[in-house]
Amino acid sequence: MILQAQGLRVTRAGRVLLDLPALRVAPGEVLAVLGANGAGKSTLLRCLSGELSPDAGEVTLLGRPLARWGAREMARHRAVMPQASALAFPLRAREVAALGRIPWGGGEAGVDAALSSAGAAHLAQRWYGTLSGGEAQRVQLGRVLAQLHGTPPGDSLLMLDEPTASLDLMHQHRILEVARARAAEGAAVVMVLHDLHLAARHATHVLLLREGVPLASGTVAEMLEAPLLSATYGVRMRRVPDPAGGATIFVQA
Repeated sequence: MILQAQGLRVTRAGRVLLDLPALRVAPGEVLAVLGANGAGKSTLLRCLSGELSPDAGEVTLLGRPLARWGAREMARHRAVMPQASALAFPLRAREVAALGRIPWGGGEAGVDAALSSAGAAHLAQRWYGTLSGGEAQRVQLGRVLAQLHGTPPGDSLLMLDEPTASLDLMHQHRILEVARARAAEGAAVVMVLHDLHLAARHATHVLLLREGVPLASGTVAEMLEAPLLSATYGVRMRRVPDPAGGATIFVQA
């Protein structure tokens, strides 16, 4: 098992932000965390990545508690792409992607291939500060892919927090196809999404959160059903098969 969590609990000012009894993500899985705004999705991702220490519970990566990992060693096995990444220094896009090699002592290994996989090779010499939000997201994907270059896929965890923000339709699918391909090689992927259609197409498993508590978790086929989605988002949902035979369409009833 690549990632496990047990008894996670996060509270702030007496309010429970997250109460998760258990979670397991195996090699080859793409877990989509779904829920309304304020459901605890980003809080969960921060706990799983080690950025936030929970008030209770434990997270293990490759069978070892996060507290027993050194920062550099963990960064060689776990890479996180945040919702947005501000940069105060004048760097070109390729230099930003190369920041992913810092845990390895620097170098250029895998940087160009990572940018190419992210659909950002043509942006390499652009100043990062001049990029659109979507272009910057693709460069950040290149950074996390470069960060995991050299780690066996079966020992790596890719974490994406709303990775499709600011992206057009083509690049939304491009980024998630890259994540899915990484999982097909044996990595584990955890991603926070808002788009049910993207989850249906690219995830293998789904965790549904509401007000910090998991409503259900399981395979995409099990979780993306109208009653569960209605309970998750607080609106009546209806599932409509795509007449063209593609991904399922969800609409408000």
